[in-house]
Amino acid sequence: MVVPVVNVGLFDRFKSSNAPMQKASAVVSPTQQGLTAEGWNAKGGALYRLNRYQEALQCFDNALEIDPQYTFAQKGKRTALLAQALKLAECS
Repeated sequence: MVVPVVNVGLFDRFKSSNAPMQKASAVVSPTQQGLTAEGWNAKGGALYRLNRYQEALQCFDNALEIDPQYTFAQKGKRTALLAQALKLAECS
């Protein structure tokens, strides 16, 4: 019998990031929430792929607050802004 290997540490690292961002963002800075710029960028990319552009933009902003020169977050933010604008244009 083959038992699948699950990286529990990876799951635990992102499990806490599923809490509602509104509460956490109002109280503490992005770095105090326990994610690095890379972590916020990864979360933003995942939300972007789910077409949750506003939440993705907040994540990219959090990444850029930690590291303003982080080019992957800059690109992610531009892409999410464009996708959001195109989605709004479709609705018009």
